[in-house]
Amino acid sequence: MKDSYFILNNNTYILSYIDFNLEVFKFENDQKVPVSESEKEMVKDLLKKHNTYIYSSRGELVASNNESISSDQYAINTIELAESKIPEELREKFYKNLETLKIVEVDALDKGRVSEYNSVTNTIAHLNGADTRKVTRAIVHDLFHMGSSDCDLNNGKILVGYDSIENDTSKYNRGLTEGFTEVLALNAVPIGEDEIYTNGYPIETSLAYQLCQIIDANVMLDAYFNNKGTKPLEKELNELINTPAKAERVFRNMEFNYRLTPESSQTNSLGNVQSDLIDYFDQKLELALSNSGHEITDITGMINRYGQSLITEEMLINMGEDLNKYDGIRESIIKFQQVRDKYIGLMDVPELDENIIEINPIDRIMTSRRAGFGSMLLLGTAAASISIAILLLGMWIGK
Repeated sequence: MKDSYFILNNNTYILSYIDFNLEVFKFENDQKVPVSESEKEMVKDLLKKHNTYIYSSRGELVASNNESISSDQYAINTIELAESKIPEELREKFYKNLETLKIVEVDALDKGRVSEYNSVTNTIAHLNGADTRKVTRAIVHDLFHMGSSDCDLNNGKILVGYDSIENDTSKYNRGLTEGFTEVLALNAVPIGEDEIYTNGYPIETSLAYQLCQIIDANVMLDAYFNNKGTKPLEKELNELINTPAKAERVFRNMEFNYRLTPESSQTNSLGNVQSDLIDYFDQKLELALSNSGHEITDITGMINRYGQSLITEEMLINMGEDLNKYDGIRESIIKFQQVRDKYIGLMDVPELDENIIEINPIDRIMTSRRAGFGSMLLLGTAAASISIAILLLGMWIGK
């Protein structure tokens, strides 16, 4: 398996997990050598840099007894939307935190946000005068953060989704948490026709969609709302490919990409994640093909939906990103095409039009939040494309 690297200040740093402990190396004179303690601390500081959430029905009944919520124009509607998409057995934190939640309207937020959640103060701040649908989806996003938040400062515990704030980089899963939270928010507040959809985490959301098509949804939901980290997800991946280090690496690379890519001039962490996830998807297709209960249309649908969730060079260009920064993306797309073609051949369906299995059919017009703006998707008739991916969630969320 490839090590992940990132280039910073003309130095190439290598990130490896050895016995599940982070080790940092760099290339000097074509040799892989350990870094100094100061450089290792620098990397660890970068891995902590974006720690903000801000770390920057029954629901209606609870809300009615909370003055902060009952007086807010968005509160009751958004609470019902979020509550309906959380399985009943996973709503304990949602109701508990809802009792003390504060919702406030503000005139400005950082980085183009329209809403943000502070898990320490249990507060959602939303932007005054913003587009109603954008604010609604953003607050729903933050209500899912609230519903998965377990904060106990007396014991130094701050848990949100898959993420934990501890002095242990193996427990940082902020990127995955943000991506899956947006998947949940999109399921609760679907994209409207001709809507300008803003998403501050387009890469993380795409990776979360890919995981939703590989891992059992109940496992993903349970680990998210019960703050179990990624170990249950790794177990699911190991059932497809029994290589624990590979499964663990998927989630470390997701976090490396989320935290280190903004600082890097080049990295292969995103390419590595997408390539590894395609390996797992390949095994899932093999199991589906061997299962007599699966129709050919089921398998072609799986391939089609997965293709639509891939991060492509076109997507990165439309985000305003430099392709030279992302090593391995093109190779991962080629790998997916090879997997796709293999199963089309195995199914022996000569009349199948390969054009229906497109990669990234959505016309994405984006600017990156990491450049200081909210990432944008311009969705007109193309809204149906992302809706196909969301259909996956409709099968198992909020029934």
